[in-house]
Amino acid sequence: MSDIIETSEFLEQIAFQLIAHAGEARSNVFEALTKVIEGKNKEAKELIKKADDELVLAHKAQFDLITREARGNPVEPTILLVHAQDILMASLTEKALAEKIIDIYESLKSMIQKNV
Repeated sequence: MSDIIETSEFLEQIAFQLIAHAGEARSNVFEALTKVIEGKNKEAKELIKKADDELVLAHKAQFDLITREARGNPVEPTILLVHAQDILMASLTEKALAEKIIDIYESLKSMIQKNV
């Protein structure tokens, strides 16, 4: 019975690490978009870097989970764990899109300035 509790606590800990780090990454990404609109491109890029750092930590937590399963300790998915994975995947997608939006915004701004 203690193995089940230990496994449950481990999975809960991993899920909360994923949620915390991926959630912080999302916050940084959306703040970066706001900064680029305000013309604060350097700050925007710093926030994207912070998002990257948070996603590295989230990936580490995910890797711990994958390693556990690869070593023969099967992982029973819970709603919390599925939710955590969903937040991580959303954060990765949003970061990639934000980087492209920032690039587009900077390109448009540059083109407009050349034509003025």
